[in-house]
Amino acid sequence: MLSLNDMLRLENLLQTVTDKGNPDYVNANGPFPSTKSHWLGKGYYFWDGLLSRAHWWGERHCEGNYMICRAWAELDDGAYLDLAGNMQQLEDFRSHYEIIKRMHQKREITVSFVIAKLRKDNLFPYQAIRALSNECGGDIAVRFVEIHDSYLNVSPPMQICVYSYNRVHDYHVIYPPKYTATGLI
Repeated sequence: MLSLNDMLRLENLLQTVTDKGNPDYVNANGPFPSTKSHWLGKGYYFWDGLLSRAHWWGERHCEGNYMICRAWAELDDGAYLDLAGNMQQLEDFRSHYEIIKRMHQKREITVSFVIAKLRKDNLFPYQAIRALSNECGGDIAVRFVEIHDSYLNVSPPMQICVYSYNRVHDYHVIYPPKYTATGLI
């Protein structure tokens, strides 16, 4: 058994779900696996801490009728693939991609295909993955150099996919406010 020092805690995970008027059910049964896009593999998709991203998803994919839930996840040490913040892991993933691409020359190689191939070959021991999605618009950019066309994205579309339900804790609705008022939840 691992000690607390051997665990990694991911805070402020935000999941957007369709509002069906059932916040008690959502609190009791969440998180919910992705049913649309599995670009990081099958699992439970979250926005990494930015409420603006969770709202963006709700407006875009739930037609404005959504709830946002917050949770945290606990992972075994070393079981977190961070393709947004760990450059060595990103380079290793790119190397695997290049090898797989050479092996499957006529096939479109996606992130989920690389992950599936690595899993099949027992080279993917991860319980969660974090990556920057370029498919999520609505970027909020701040210009930081006046003489160049340079910007800083202050709302990066950072997603985390947790592969196991039992790694996610304290899942609860935080939006809309009507579900967080006294007496409703």
